[in-house]
Amino acid sequence: MYFIQTDKPLYLPGQTVHFRVFSMDTKFRPTYQLYSIIELEDPNNNRIGQWLNETSNSKLLQLSYPLNSETREGTYTIIVTVGEHKTYHRFKVEKYVLPKFDVTMNVKEEVSIGEENFETKVHIWTACARKCYSKGVRPFQLRIYNSEALHINPEELQILPPCETVTKQTDKTGCALFEFEMSSFTKIDKKVVRDELHVSATAEEEGTGVSLSQTKRIEISYIIGKLAFVEPPKIYEQGTNLGGRVKAVHYNDTPIPHMPLYLFEGNIWFARSLQNLTTDSDGFATFSFSTDTFNGDIDLSISASPTLEYHVYRKTHIPTGRHIVHQSQPPVDTKTVSSLKIKSSNTALPCGKEVDIATDYSFVHEPQGSVDIMYLVLSRGAIVSGGQKQVQVEDKPVNEGEVSFKLNVTPDMVPVIQVVVYAVLPSMNVIAHNAEFSTEKCFSNKVSLEFSPSSAVPGEEIKLQLTAQSDSLCGVSAIDQSVLIKEPGKTLDEDRVKTNNI
Repeated sequence: MYFIQTDKPLYLPGQTVHFRVFSMDTKFRPTYQLYSIIELEDPNNNRIGQWLNETSNSKLLQLSYPLNSETREGTYTIIVTVGEHKTYHRFKVEKYVLPKFDVTMNVKEEVSIGEENFETKVHIWTACARKCYSKGVRPFQLRIYNSEALHINPEELQILPPCETVTKQTDKTGCALFEFEMSSFTKIDKKVVRDELHVSATAEEEGTGVSLSQTKRIEISYIIGKLAFVEPPKIYEQGTNLGGRVKAVHYNDTPIPHMPLYLFEGNIWFARSLQNLTTDSDGFATFSFSTDTFNGDIDLSISASPTLEYHVYRKTHIPTGRHIVHQSQPPVDTKTVSSLKIKSSNTALPCGKEVDIATDYSFVHEPQGSVDIMYLVLSRGAIVSGGQKQVQVEDKPVNEGEVSFKLNVTPDMVPVIQVVVYAVLPSMNVIAHNAEFSTEKCFSNKVSLEFSPSSAVPGEEIKLQLTAQSDSLCGVSAIDQSVLIKEPGKTLDEDRVKTNNI
């Protein structure tokens, strides 16, 4: 694995770019490496710097490149070549002033066309900490507008999409709350605009003229309510009464009282009306009907319309609620072949903890005896754990059960493990199964940094204490938090390390 790390993601013309190159094996240990060529390219892909046959000698290879004061602004690329493998890292050069604050905006991802008003909340934070920052910042300017349609007629080009611009001063918490009327953005011909809004918040620092913007997109939905079955039955027996409840709510989940509803059976083309209902003051309605004439699964629909129909594009509507009730079946022995099945997990296995890996087994028409279920755990192509569990086969057509084994999740298993289980049955048949599990990202070498004192004024001397395992190869860099506001997400972190070439 090869990595390139610059001391910051953004440079001014005339500054010096300091960067490191290092390599690690699959266990994240530094390795000796000969880099045949290291190149630096400008935004036009011209090579402006190169280093030949550099070696790391199992350490960090530290290099630098001074930028000319007339350096072209844009994105530059560092390319490290080892044999046929190339690793890339990009940084920007631009003239900038570091901001002292950041801007966040809280808006809904979707608003209903049935809403009268919707809100947008904007917050200013300091660059050095997540604290409110309202002094020295001019009033917020918030701009909200419709997007133009992708294709419009020439005569419609002169119709401008709705746009509102509002300016507000933040309160003492650094917040500003904006409220807009939905009707302001729905009056125009729908052929001219798309069903989305763009919200742009801009804050400017007094004295420096430094400004930051945040933009979000909001989808406009024509759904003005929801219909749903509440804790409906999943299975019914023919001849019994099937009952349940339905609920009707507005787009904001408030109940719709005294609303006529219609219960159907079957799909939209062959729907049969079962009952007419009316919601109570809490938006609920109860239904019940006999299943004497039903045979098979029942496809139920609850609708706000007396007939089941597809909604019209760009028309307000309440979607039909659906639920399928399955007819109960007498139990039968469906097992025909022996099998093993590892139980999967939807969550990442916690690093540094012991977990249970469970396997369901089914032995069909096997002679009485014992079976050893073997398991192997692999990570990055190597076996990291293994063992066996013995189960007894009784004298009956089908033997079913579950076995589990404990696995201590270690950093060597990151980020994915493969589990293989297999068994040789008394009949000499072999069965097997495999599954993949993701793990939390962690390292065996725990590194920590601590400043003393934890806060200081400019010019004050502070101490930095770094703690790691003995003989660790450590690299330390310091960066102004304001740089990360302009170029967030560009630093080397555990996610980038763990997902690199693994």
